[in-house]
Amino acid sequence: MEKGEGCVQYQSPNPAKAGQFEDKVSYGMKVNNTIWAGSRTHLLRK
Repeated sequence: MEKGEGCVQYQSPNPAKAGQFEDKVSYGMKVNNTIWAGSRTHLLRK
């Protein structure tokens, strides 16, 4: 994350579904030299 922020998509176990691997997306942003803020969620596929 050279710009100090970014988004990544990957697979991760979902504890709400007995650990079944599902697609997930995360976003992170550098606040300063010691603090990062981030968010993540499982993607719904229909």
